Amino acid sequence: MKTKILKWFEQQINQFNTCEYKALKTIIKNFDDKKMVANLLETSYEKVVCPHCGEDKYYKWGRQNNLQRYKCKECNRTFNCLSKTPLARLRKKGRWLNYSKCLAEGLTVRYSSELCGVSKTTSFRWRHRFLVGSNEYKTTELNGIVETIDFTIPKNYKGSRNIPKPSGRNGRYDNVSILFSRDRNRNMYDSVVEKLSVNSLRDNLKYILAKDSLFCSINSNLYRDFIKISKRRHGYIDIEKGEYVKKDIVHINNVIRYSRGLFIWMIRFRGVATKYLFNYLSWFRDLEEFDMNIPSKDILIRAMTITNKLQLLTQT
Repeated sequence: MKTKILKWFEQQINQFNTCEYKALKTIIKNFDDKKMVANLLETSYEKVVCPHCGEDKYYKWGRQNNLQRYKCKECNRTFNCLSKTPLARLRKKGRWLNYSKCLAEGLTVRYSSELCGVSKTTSFRWRHRFLVGSNEYKTTELNGIVETIDFTIPKNYKGSRNIPKPSGRNGRYDNVSILFSRDRNRNMYDSVVEKLSVNSLRDNLKYILAKDSLFCSINSNLYRDFIKISKRRHGYIDIEKGEYVKKDIVHINNVIRYSRGLFIWMIRFRGVATKYLFNYLSWFRDLEEFDMNIPSKDILIRAMTITNKLQLLTQT
């Protein structure tokens, strides 16, 4: 910094009141955090490839907003570490780590906006941009004893401008099902299903269930028909007859405990729109994986996930 500018800046600071001084400290902190976030984002990749064509032949093309830009030698398009990610084109990077902490604590949109100094609409946009990448971390294989349960809930149109009229004689909205599957190693799979059927179970579970796994569920024709198709071992309990554990092995207590914790945790949001429900499932799944103490850096890095585009370092 030039000496004359520094002296002028010192004279201006001496004239600041308490509020102006605090505002200056906030600006400096956000500037430092912006550099920290940029460094975290750029060092989170083992290998950089072009998100447009997938080639790894590139050269540097200047810097913008503290991020290194590249130009691909194959398609001649420029990119940085955020291109084609859910975080692309979002501003105020200096506040992303603070917002990640809000997500780690499960705070509401309004409270998060107040803590991070952004509007409620920005807070809402950031929430779902940050969470959409977590869907890529859903388990791809369930082993051993796999417990499964489903819940049917009415569709929620919270925040929608055009709300359809209720259908049926009772004036009720259509339902949607949430499917939970969890093995004894804490690997978790969940999905929002428009209509639960044998075909939807097959599409969601057939290819992630290990061949030697034991599928545990309630006594239901739906699950029995699915087992005939998937050709897995099946153990079921009859809750209507007061049966909760069979042979000290077959039960669904773990997945029930997980789903109950999810629904209790979601009470703070006072209703969740069905179109965003999968994001909240991913959010709670990440929190539960880290015993409700997930580092804010992991949330930020998971938000950048792009399937088959950039290779992220494995997070531990």
